[in-house]
Amino acid sequence: MKKLLISFLAIGTTLFQSCLNNDYLERLPLDKQTEETVFVSYDNFKTYSWKFYTYLTAYAGPTAIKGGPNEKYIFDSYSDNGFYGNPGSENPWTWPEKTTVPSTADEWSKPYERIRAINIMLDNLDNSQMTESEKAHWRSLGYFFKANEYYRLIAHYGSAIWVENALKDTDTEILYAKRTPRTELAAKVLEMLEYAKENINPDGDGENTINRDVVCALISRYGLFEGTWQKYHSISDGLKYLQASFDASKELINAHPTVHNHYDELFNSEELQGTTGILLYKKLPV
Repeated sequence: MKKLLISFLAIGTTLFQSCLNNDYLERLPLDKQTEETVFVSYDNFKTYSWKFYTYLTAYAGPTAIKGGPNEKYIFDSYSDNGFYGNPGSENPWTWPEKTTVPSTADEWSKPYERIRAINIMLDNLDNSQMTESEKAHWRSLGYFFKANEYYRLIAHYGSAIWVENALKDTDTEILYAKRTPRTELAAKVLEMLEYAKENINPDGDGENTINRDVVCALISRYGLFEGTWQKYHSISDGLKYLQASFDASKELINAHPTVHNHYDELFNSEELQGTTGILLYKKLPV
């Protein structure tokens, strides 16, 4: 009887300890992906990253019907090569006195939505089963897209809030933080791009993916943008950005000495695949 009682006590103690340590009850869902299951292998990261390419702007169309059901037009409305809108209506910013500044806008919120998606990938790199060089490649890709989003924010607002990792609702200090000073934020953008240039797979992940040349192209554009702004605001770091732009541009010129010889076709073609000098293109919807 005494031995039986001791056995019952031993079983009871084991059950009690099991109740205190209920990790065995934690099971990952089988019907959907989670961070623990989606970020494991190289191909996992590759699949997740495809959506980042939708963040890149291109032609705005085909967006409208002009003369009939089969007539469509496209235009370069995202650069200084074109203008979209009628005076005072679709593009009221041309006449600021007619514009009420909104309390929020897609130009502010959308980049942060994208930065969060990018940060989720970056946060899961170290726990993956990839090699260090593979991790460096996907960190580079994440940095490229993150830098591009902050480039947008700087262009629109002069500065923004730096977000290092994917945020939770409890991260109120960051959610309600003041904007990071422009010079500090601009430096972070250049650091990410320089890291990406040195660590991304030189050929990317195949045709029409982010590779070293594409990173150089963004450094060239961003460096000129930020460098000229800082130079003409008498900020000494301006030359650093201009030098980065020069170096990246020189590398691109050496790698691609020949460009497409018909300027008009670059902005009036619905298919740029195989066009000389095109580093990355976006397929238009059919």
